[in-house]
Amino acid sequence: ILCHAEFRQIELELNADPTQYNSFDRIKIAALESLLFRVSGAHSNISGTVYTRGGIYNQHGGSVSASDIAGSTFGGYDFTNTNGKIIQDAASGNMSQVSLLQAGVDGEGLLEQFANLYTDYPTDGSQQTDGSLPNSFPAPYPDDDNDKVVDDAEFTPIVNSAEGAISGGVIHGVPHGSTYAETGLPTSSNSAATDMSADGHYDGNLVLVGTDANPIVLDGKVTVNGDVLIAGKVEGFGQILAKNNAYVVGDVTYNDAPGEFGVSASGVENGLALVAGGSIMMGDYLTIRGKQHTDDTAKYPDKSFSIHTRDEHVSGTKSKNGTSQTLDYGYFDPGATDAGGFETDMVDLSGNVVPRQGQQYSFTTSELMLFNNLELDKAVADPTYKPRFYGLRDSQPDNIFVYDSPDEHSVRYDESGGGVQSLADYIAANSLDANILTNATYHYMNPMSNWIGEDDLRQMWWDDEQSRPSSGQAFQFDGLLYSNNAIFAISSSRSRHKSYSDGRMDIRGSIISADLGMLIPGNGGSNNGLMMNYDPRVRRFFEIEDTSQVGFTRLVFRYQ
Repeated sequence: ILCHAEFRQIELELNADPTQYNSFDRIKIAALESLLFRVSGAHSNISGTVYTRGGIYNQHGGSVSASDIAGSTFGGYDFTNTNGKIIQDAASGNMSQVSLLQAGVDGEGLLEQFANLYTDYPTDGSQQTDGSLPNSFPAPYPDDDNDKVVDDAEFTPIVNSAEGAISGGVIHGVPHGSTYAETGLPTSSNSAATDMSADGHYDGNLVLVGTDANPIVLDGKVTVNGDVLIAGKVEGFGQILAKNNAYVVGDVTYNDAPGEFGVSASGVENGLALVAGGSIMMGDYLTIRGKQHTDDTAKYPDKSFSIHTRDEHVSGTKSKNGTSQTLDYGYFDPGATDAGGFETDMVDLSGNVVPRQGQQYSFTTSELMLFNNLELDKAVADPTYKPRFYGLRDSQPDNIFVYDSPDEHSVRYDESGGGVQSLADYIAANSLDANILTNATYHYMNPMSNWIGEDDLRQMWWDDEQSRPSSGQAFQFDGLLYSNNAIFAISSSRSRHKSYSDGRMDIRGSIISADLGMLIPGNGGSNNGLMMNYDPRVRRFFEIEDTSQVGFTRLVFRYQ
């Protein structure tokens, strides 16, 4: 869903030299299987070209044509049709907004180069006149058995190829079978620091924290046989390869010299690749949207009691149909965490059974259902296809949901009309092949073996929110994000959730994932939510490759 997003080129954004105007390359974004965006009100722009394959849909699930895109609020910035250089005003350096227009066809029946929109981009390499695009998602690690899970045998060659190291910052390991014992982020390293500085590998789950005075220092490729949790300043050039999930619990930015990007005060080049064999969660994926009166059965219920991200405890009274209910909607009030299912009551993080209070579930759950819908469609169309179904936590293996509605998303388990259904119930009700369930791979968002609790994660995101200035500061990430499964990114709004992140996120690097769901709403109107600045230096990380299928270099677009 593209809404209030800007896709630009970092070198152009940072340039202050008028003599360099009109010398910067366009950037490219691509959706290999499907793209959904709001045809009206999206206000998104890309300084380059969009490529799609498969379906393009509006927010109601309807098909979108190239002419619909041309007339929508998803647009671009002008560039030359001879070499793809972004066109800038000679005096100000400003770019000109243009509509996204489908590429034409030349006299030989081939797509013309240097258009800003290619729908149904060819899979035949000889027809890919505007640059190569992989035909299927290139997994970051070899997937020899095609099960979309990184097995030990598939991760071992990755470990053996890593010869880098991590030093500095706080390097805190949690061995397999152990649990995180700190409150909030750790303030000191443990024995994991020795492992990471010696051979660049940790056999367990790893927490990395950097500060201005003591940044995480990268040197080459390192591996983690578990989950990675990261926040803070990073210095040096390197890759963190996690076998499982990665959790970004605060800003992750380069420890750059003042006025510089990608260069430290000592002259060291700064660059990061965060790669996950599982999924990547950026921001608080667990907290629900809000609560409403139990008699409020609207598809999109009253928003006035949205969960506060800055207040621990908030209560209010809501009246409907002659009855009043007191609702608790502070960040640490009972029921503020996604229950993960249809329970009338839920168990909170302290083990107490509390009423759901008309819970609106998390954005993550909403997106999981959409991805599950797409996977189910593929499994129905092809009985040999092995689908990947997502769930919130592995302690609820039966709570795998689909959303049986054409709309972009719902917000509650008990939606009027019954759009939210468990996958098993949906398959049974529609007489679909039950083997779909047994043949599938299941992937969950929670930390492996719950080595760190959801209450600890939420505390870290709370602490991060409290550290942000009242003037507002976007959630920030520098580097390449690469996930074998999904990337979920969320930045809560100030208007609904009182967040000082202002519903904004700035990413300077690149994003590659099998499934992508980002809720970055901005402050409303035409204000940007997501500012994505592509850093071409991340192409140097593409030396990692799946030798059994396709290398990262298939994702590097080169001019013919």
